[in-house]
Amino acid sequence: MKCIKANRACGGYEDAGFSGFRLYEAYDANHSSSLTTTARKCTMPKRVPLPGTNFLPEDILPVETSQSESNCLSLRAFFYDYCIISTNPNLTRGYLSGLEKMAYHQGPESDLVKACQAVTFAAHGKPLDRPQLVFKASCFYQDLLGSLAKTIQNRAVSSTSETKFISMLLGLYQITVSDETDLVSHEAHAKGLAALMHIGNSPLDLLGTLQCNSISGQNSAWKIGKASGIFSVPALGHLGESLDDLLLSLDLLWTASEALVSSEDFKPLKNAGIALDQRFIEWEATRVAEFKPTTIGSIGKSHKEFEAGVGYWPGTVDTYFDLYVAGVWNIYRSARLLLITLILRLSRDSRENDNCIKYIQIAAHTVEDMLASNATKHFTDKFQTTQRTYVMFSNTAAWNTALGSPFEVRPAPLGIPGPNEILVKNHAIAINPIDGKLQYVALYPMSYPTILGQDVAGEVISVGLGVTRFKKGDRIAGFAVGHATKREEEKAFQAYTILQTNMATEIPDGIPYENAVVLGVAFSTAADALFNPEFLNLQLPRNPAPISTGKTLLVWGGASSVGSNAIHVTFRYHVVTIQLGIAAGYEVITTASAKNFEYAKNLGASQVFDYSSPTAISDLIHAFKGKSFVGAFDTIGTMAWAPTIEVLEKTQGTEFIATVFWGFPDPPKGITMKKVFAPSCKDNFVGKAIWEDFLPKALIAGSFVPAPDPLIVGRGLESLQEAVQIQRKGVSARKVVVLL
Repeated sequence: MKCIKANRACGGYEDAGFSGFRLYEAYDANHSSSLTTTARKCTMPKRVPLPGTNFLPEDILPVETSQSESNCLSLRAFFYDYCIISTNPNLTRGYLSGLEKMAYHQGPESDLVKACQAVTFAAHGKPLDRPQLVFKASCFYQDLLGSLAKTIQNRAVSSTSETKFISMLLGLYQITVSDETDLVSHEAHAKGLAALMHIGNSPLDLLGTLQCNSISGQNSAWKIGKASGIFSVPALGHLGESLDDLLLSLDLLWTASEALVSSEDFKPLKNAGIALDQRFIEWEATRVAEFKPTTIGSIGKSHKEFEAGVGYWPGTVDTYFDLYVAGVWNIYRSARLLLITLILRLSRDSRENDNCIKYIQIAAHTVEDMLASNATKHFTDKFQTTQRTYVMFSNTAAWNTALGSPFEVRPAPLGIPGPNEILVKNHAIAINPIDGKLQYVALYPMSYPTILGQDVAGEVISVGLGVTRFKKGDRIAGFAVGHATKREEEKAFQAYTILQTNMATEIPDGIPYENAVVLGVAFSTAADALFNPEFLNLQLPRNPAPISTGKTLLVWGGASSVGSNAIHVTFRYHVVTIQLGIAAGYEVITTASAKNFEYAKNLGASQVFDYSSPTAISDLIHAFKGKSFVGAFDTIGTMAWAPTIEVLEKTQGTEFIATVFWGFPDPPKGITMKKVFAPSCKDNFVGKAIWEDFLPKALIAGSFVPAPDPLIVGRGLESLQEAVQIQRKGVSARKVVVLL
């Protein structure tokens, strides 16, 4: 490993017991390299403040090093950092193994050499805090752009190997100078290289072109039995189809899946995916022993608190003939992970989830094999930085494997955020009554295994295409709408959840995750009831609250004996609805239990009546006299329907009741009654209006308070089953929450 060559301190080698992990130089006496490499590690130190000061020294070359010598050293550093010379052509093609010889043939002033130097100056200038190197790289890059533009106009030289190398290296430069806040773009150079090679923009187009050439006999160099292709070497030529074939087949299958329009096509395509996975398994099984990874040991988890370093990544440690071979294996594994993702998606869409757990476990093992390859450790001398940049997340979920069965914590696919989506690492999950019902009652057809849950709060890990409102590290709370979209990755009972951006809000630092997580379903349900044109169609809330509209809303809240979770149901909707109604400029009159009178008034209700009082109906009718009545929102159901209808019949105003439960009787003529469906907010203006335009500012101002208070019952996904049971038994004026 490079840390040995550089004589760097490395925890993995301090103990003599770890000597077996030292990577030897691949060598084969019968296939030694004909080129003695000039590769040399960059030894320039990082620029640091002068001792005892905060002043950085001037960024200049040492007096004994000229500009030409600096350029020469940068070229040698490029060969060290990026080139892998094949020592056995039967097993490995190496990487850029012919570039060093070509560069010396072209000469130190050639564009090819300058392209290598631009990459090196940029790659080392940034971490070493050497702005002069970064500036020099930028100058080289700009000069090369102009030179390349002239070159490609000359057909005689536009398709030479040198031109193609330069185009590729300019793309590598773009990747090198990018960071988390400025991704830059190497796509233009990739397209340019594709044009020079007369292929499509996808790297797979290169495989297809070479395969066609091999079949037609145009390029016999690629014709190696059945296994011709980029990822094939002579030693593998007699062992069936190539990795190229598998990648091209996967591309065709993936393309076909994106064009599906009929649900009848899901199952045949899923079966084709399973058949292709079997071909992947056969490819792996038929590799010769020298090409396969060799496990040389394992590293256990440490109980010490320290930053992970080379040699301390827990798990098995594998070694390969060289880094080209390691790279081929990881390309194979990445492709198989994509295939497994496709199989799982088609299983979900076809509602055939029998083998889902099996494929999730295969995916987990495949990721472990990628980590065991230690490729990132080979390719970098700054492993801590690389680890932070290329963190791999693994997801777990509390799976509901069958109706009525307890949750099982198992691996789960990690969602990838698409347009207008974010991936959230959950720090708190709240329990809703529907969660317990769905675990034990088939309210609608469900495919198993499945994930439940809707309310989450946590930290943004990544954002989808076009998302600018959120960024990595933001603290958020939101409503997971997976039950509506039928996507497991959009559900709450897991470590990582995909949220739609119009169903999430930023939360101020002063609001803990466990408080913010109570919003979710209750907030969306209340908003849908109040502001959706299909329901009460009130004006939207604002911060600060607008001047009073002079109109009054009835919110029927309180406890009931219908179901063990009735108190919890009413209270969570009740407190949210009062606040939203006030924020929209309406007077709110409500019912509640006597013990919650003051709480409701503190939230802004103008009048509160005891729902259990024998005079409740007459009291409400009297309270609405002379007022402009805009309708009612029932947060209880069943025993609230009749009294709410009676109040509407005997008052003047909008005769509309929004309710949170099904099963209501046909209302009298002139009165409309409809069931609220919270996820509909994602498809209309209400979602953006409340989650994006109103709530973030209201939380900061303190004009909207997440309510009710949380009841924390445990930590970890394993606590979700207990949390659901506690909620099913009944919780008064609080919401059950699990921390992660």
